[in-house]
Amino acid sequence: QPQTGQSPQTWTRPGPPQFLGPQSLPPGATVPPTMAQFPPTTVPVGMAAMQRWPFEQGFGVDLPEVVAQEREEQQRRERRLARNRASARLRRQKKKSSVSLCEHRVRLLETAVQKMRAYSWGSGSAQALHETMMAAQMAAFAPLTAEQRAEALDMVFRQHDHLTTSLLQLQLEGMVANWALEACSQPPGVFATASAAAAAAARGAPTHSVSGGGGGGG
Repeated sequence: QPQTGQSPQTWTRPGPPQFLGPQSLPPGATVPPTMAQFPPTTVPVGMAAMQRWPFEQGFGVDLPEVVAQEREEQQRRERRLARNRASARLRRQKKKSSVSLCEHRVRLLETAVQKMRAYSWGSGSAQALHETMMAAQMAAFAPLTAEQRAEALDMVFRQHDHLTTSLLQLQLEGMVANWALEACSQPPGVFATASAAAAAAARGAPTHSVSGGGGGGG
C-alpha cells in the first residue's frame, strides 16, 4: 500500500463482486477477506500501486471471447459483401444480355421492314417475301418459357373475362332501354307491368310470361 500518511481504508461493495477498473479503488484501499480468494494483479501507475482484478475471475469482459466474436462478425460481413457483389455482377450481366438481345431483334425488324418496303408486289419473288416474313416473325415472337406462356395466357383470359362481362352488361342495358321505350308507348295501366318486367329482367328473374304479353301489345 502506498504511504499517504492516512490510516488504511477498507473498500467494500454490496452484492456480487464486479470489475470496476483500476481507477475505482481509492488510494490506500484494502481488499476485504471475502474477495481474497481471487489473487489481484498489481499494476504500477506513477508512484502508486493500483490493484486490478484479472478478467479470468469473472470481474469483467473476456477479451479472447470478444476477439473471437469480432473476428466471426468480420467474416460474416465479408461473406455478405461477397454475396452482394456476386448478385450485382449477375444482375449487370443479365441486363447487358437483355439489352444485346433487344438490339439484335430491333436490327432484324428494321431489316425485315426495309425488305418489305423494297418488295415489288406482283412481280417479286415469293421465296424472298416468305423469308422476310419469317425473319420478322422470329424477331417479334421470341421463344417463351413456361412461366411466360402461363402469364401471357392468364392475361388474355382476364381480358376476355372483363370484355365478356362488359358485353353482357351492355346487352342487359339495351334490353331494359327497349322495354322502357315500349312501356312509354303503352297506356298507363300497361306501363306498370312493363316496368315490373324490366326490373325483374335486371334482377335475373324469368320473364317469359311478361315478354309474351309485351309481344302481343307490340
